[in-house]
Amino acid sequence: MPNLTLRGIPDDIHAELKAAAKRNHRSLNGEILFRLTTSVGPETEDRDALLARIERRRRAIGPMAADRAELLERITREREAAGSIDLDDETIRELKNAGRR
Repeated sequence: MPNLTLRGIPDDIHAELKAAAKRNHRSLNGEILFRLTTSVGPETEDRDALLARIERRRRAIGPMAADRAELLERITREREAAGSIDLDDETIRELKNAGRR
């Protein structure tokens, strides 16, 4: 796998990447790879279709705590980056149950 060296990264961009890596429990390298993969990876469906699918899943899951909604959004973003954003029935059931706790 090739390596890449970046030079001249503005301080504010570097700080934001470090903060995002910490929030997402990733290394700085992992955060950058995630963002690169997300931005240049294959697009399996357009943004409007993706947002419509997310909204359908939110309605299926029902009301939930903000932290559960954030978790679902994070899972969706990561699965989208990996090229797989389908949530199966079991995952939806688990998220519904988690929202009731």
